[in-house]
Amino acid sequence: MIRRLWIAVSLAAAFGGSASAQEAEVQAPRCELHVWSSDKNAVTFNGNNGNLGLVGDLIDSAFDIKSPASVERQMREQLSPAAQEKALRDMDLANLFHMPGYDLIFEPATSQPVWTLQQIKSDDRLSQVQADCYAELAIVSNQFFRQPMRKSLRTLFMFREFRSKSKPPAQKFDATSAPLKKFPASTSGDVSETSQEIQAAFVANVAKFAHDKLKK
Repeated sequence: MIRRLWIAVSLAAAFGGSASAQEAEVQAPRCELHVWSSDKNAVTFNGNNGNLGLVGDLIDSAFDIKSPASVERQMREQLSPAAQEKALRDMDLANLFHMPGYDLIFEPATSQPVWTLQQIKSDDRLSQVQADCYAELAIVSNQFFRQPMRKSLRTLFMFREFRSKSKPPAQKFDATSAPLKKFPASTSGDVSETSQEIQAAFVANVAKFAHDKLKK
């Protein structure tokens, strides 16, 4: 009788402990990485090819980049917020940023704040989520740089990790740059190639930011 009672108590403890562990696992808070793509583009021409004579004129003609407005339009079309989001989803951001197991939550690009100095210094979250295990990555802007004989895409980031509600977030506000050769397109037939190139440059900038700028 005593032996049967001991077995029953042992089984109850074993199954009870297993259920408690499962319940704790279910109730464990999920970690979230909220991500914002950007609808902010800029075009900067440093120098002009007029100083290069005929060679400069040929470069202008070949790349059709005399108008910053036309380049910005191509950026809106070829590196749209939707294109950025797709690229970010394909990158396995959680592991890239050393946050395995984090749920990725993509926020609308238009919900980003205006990035003033006050906003950069603020400890307020960009979303309304108040979970303890929370981080955010904002693509602040993408900028096309053109210099004589050289072009590049510069991406500006804000990354913040909230490790405790009682402490300010760990944050990094920085930019990375990747070279471009084909972008912008000079004809409609070039768009497919230039879209792939500028999106690849964007991916390279994100990877470089995660690898070089965030020391985790």
